[in-house]
Amino acid sequence: MNTIPSALRRSALVLLLSGCAPLSSGQVQTGSQEERIYITDRRGERFDITHAVRHYGMRPEGFEYGLGKGAIPALDHPGMSRPGDSRFPSPGESHQIIGLVAEGDARSYPLRYLRAHEVVNETIGHTQAAVAY
Repeated sequence: MNTIPSALRRSALVLLLSGCAPLSSGQVQTGSQEERIYITDRRGERFDITHAVRHYGMRPEGFEYGLGKGAIPALDHPGMSRPGDSRFPSPGESHQIIGLVAEGDARSYPLRYLRAHEVVNETIGHTQAAVAY
């Protein structure tokens, strides 16, 4: 026999369900000293910031949520141009680059592309590399 009044059961159910709802954009979820502290980005992904708050004294509400994971795609194995190719810079052109030499093979990555992608994933011979800017 259930002795809990039905109005109280409904209230408890509403409280239980509201506690399970996902955090809205930019909210901070905190708990007791043993519990983890999270922020949720605009896309609904949760990030654990417990260490930053407890060990470095950062305030959860002071975090910027940024663009979110995967917002800036990496360049994966881009095609390279060689001297004589139409895409290869002429001798009078000036470009800022990041260069890489692996297994005797040289590659260069113009910063104008890296500013938009930040990472290039590359395989040179048998060497896997990530060029980051």
